[in-house]
Amino acid sequence: MSRNISIFIACCILCLVSLMFYNSEITEGPRALFVNTENNGIPRPLRKFVPTPIEVDVTKMCDKICDRELRTCFDPTLSVFVYDGTSPEKMTFAQKFRNFMPKIDTEEAENKWKHNRSLCPVNELDESLHTMTTQESCAIVGNSGILLGSECGEEIDSHGFVLRANLALLEGYTKDVGNKTNMMMINFSTLGRIYGTLTKQSKAKDNMLRYFKLLNGTILWYPKGTGGGRGSRFRRIATLFLENNVTARFAFNFMTATGVTKGKWRTPRVASSGLIAFTMAQTFCKNVTLYGFYPYQRDEFGAPVLYHYYEPNLTDFHTSAHNFDREHRLLRSLHDQHILKLVIGSCKNRNESAGLRPIPEQHKVQAKAVAPKLCHQICDRQNQTCFDPSIAIIVYDSSSDPRRMSFQQIFPNFKISIDEKDKKSSNVKPDSNDAKLCPVTDIDPSFRTITTQQSCAIIGDNEILLNSKCGKEIDSHSFTFRADLTEAEGSIEDAGKRTDIMMLNRQTADFVYDTLFARRRTSQRKRNYAKLLQTVRYLNDSILWYPESTAGVTATKLQKIAVFFRSQNMSVRFGFSFTDVGAETKRRWKTNEAASSRLILLTVAETFCKKITLYGFHPIYSNATKSESNVDKLNNEEQIIESLQQKGFLSQALNPC
Repeated sequence: MSRNISIFIACCILCLVSLMFYNSEITEGPRALFVNTENNGIPRPLRKFVPTPIEVDVTKMCDKICDRELRTCFDPTLSVFVYDGTSPEKMTFAQKFRNFMPKIDTEEAENKWKHNRSLCPVNELDESLHTMTTQESCAIVGNSGILLGSECGEEIDSHGFVLRANLALLEGYTKDVGNKTNMMMINFSTLGRIYGTLTKQSKAKDNMLRYFKLLNGTILWYPKGTGGGRGSRFRRIATLFLENNVTARFAFNFMTATGVTKGKWRTPRVASSGLIAFTMAQTFCKNVTLYGFYPYQRDEFGAPVLYHYYEPNLTDFHTSAHNFDREHRLLRSLHDQHILKLVIGSCKNRNESAGLRPIPEQHKVQAKAVAPKLCHQICDRQNQTCFDPSIAIIVYDSSSDPRRMSFQQIFPNFKISIDEKDKKSSNVKPDSNDAKLCPVTDIDPSFRTITTQQSCAIIGDNEILLNSKCGKEIDSHSFTFRADLTEAEGSIEDAGKRTDIMMLNRQTADFVYDTLFARRRTSQRKRNYAKLLQTVRYLNDSILWYPESTAGVTATKLQKIAVFFRSQNMSVRFGFSFTDVGAETKRRWKTNEAASSRLILLTVAETFCKKITLYGFHPIYSNATKSESNVDKLNNEEQIIESLQQKGFLSQALNPC
């Protein structure tokens, strides 16, 4: 009986499979193989068992992104998308579209997939999007102090379209810079500043809302990647604008403009905001004029020039992110080719036929390739106290703008000597009166060194500190070191509260970054976030020092952390070193193990502390039992500590104070 049932079931299955392919044909498309099945001829009771035809959307290969009427088209890599009258909840700021792919070879599009249009109306990507409209004349206004006294305001406002950058101030400067603004380009740090200001109740929020109301309908344009929560930040800003009756539109790029601009002009470093703005404006402006693009500290007459016309105290032009000199020469070359017009200096009584004045001689000298200065020692600004560059702690001045903290360890005009071969091959004594002693402010005016200290304390977190009552003694030292955000609050009686340097290793720095900028805030991350802010506020003017290599994304992470802490009105400062101090410590002491936080701090403290005391570090032995008679039982690092103690340079508090 069961055998008959099995045979019956097998026959039914075979029948259904046959029906699935009855009167069907296989259709092949460029992306999928699927079945179209007709129901004709299939008994009605069995039709429900026949699979529903599968409809697969074939990806459209967009050679050009066009306006809705296909009148004006753009290279997808240079396309700027605008939300016009769109409600914030519909703004996705997505740079990837499900059914569209950018730019393919036109011939391939015509021959292989003729049913796919290579010209894609922007509304097919997203119904809310618009492209930029063609403009007859555009002005791109930079922020250089060369604009002060130029009286270019009226000329700038006469253009059909005016583009500015990074919330440049207009009030009080309209005579020189105008007040018309059709598009405001913002970079990553400016986006963070807008979001941070508008999401808090403060006078700064009121001022920013007033600023945008004066712009009246401008396009707020972000040319970089919109991932990593930036799109959600824009939506929140758009919502706040709507709630506060601010009229503005929002724009972003089909793909990040930074790499596109760098590739087009082959700039060796990251393209500046000005060069990005010009590159994009070329796509929708027939004639482009640039104002306020001048990257030098003095004009052609020798008069000083501010970095930004609206920041009277900002005179430092140094940056390792952009090559302003090379970009300026590129713009001059494009001016000579009549691709753009570059305006430098006064707009009154300007002789157009005379052309641009030559770059002043002092800038020509700066632009020449010169051998970098070899620094055997890094010194304070008076060259009174000098340090070995391989373990020197470099601190950003407390007044430094965190947005300009690059944390770069390579400098074009200086070679930091960390190799004894450099010193021997130079045939110059390190204490000679040449460039071998380098004031740290010559490398970067915002850099500072640590001053010499009479007594220093390095505080660990071992339980040996519990009930030690060492807090007052620790705080009596002129300088204190701690590591990896160890808490002093709540243990002041035993561990003290003073912290001059808080060392952050890579793991701790990554934890700080992930806690501050996590995309998803779990309950644990929220607790970590609150605890971190509490800990950093308690540090109060301490130096957060990162002793490892800042290559790759590390420098960017450190800068973002610095910007965030400054936005929270935290008074911590930031420091780094020219080399990986951990690796240098291991090399210096000839240890086989990775250097601990204690040994790294001891190595750098040795350079500026006359006396050092260790607290909260228990001796580590290579076996489980302590042997006073056999020093070999101590691990390698403990042997180093003991030898320094014997020399009288170092003491270690192992008993209650």
